[in-house]
Amino acid sequence: EDGFMPDLFKESIQPGDLYFLCSDGVMNHVADPVIEEALNRYAPADAAFAIVNSALLGGGSDNTTVLIVRVDELVAITTDSV
Repeated sequence: EDGFMPDLFKESIQPGDLYFLCSDGVMNHVADPVIEEALNRYAPADAAFAIVNSALLGGGSDNTTVLIVRVDELVAITTDSV
């Protein structure tokens, strides 16, 4: 065991929610307002590209990983439909 403990949150998911996950290679080279602007301005794939590009241009010396998930709609799943 390496002592790693992730932060866990339990929240209700709603249409329109946007989830952003990134590596420290992004957080160390891109300011929060730049990330926020990209998330508000672009579709998720384009925002991810813009944020990674900003990290690389900002001197990114570590991995630059970004994952963005936008919830467009919720669909109920029942055991009958599986």
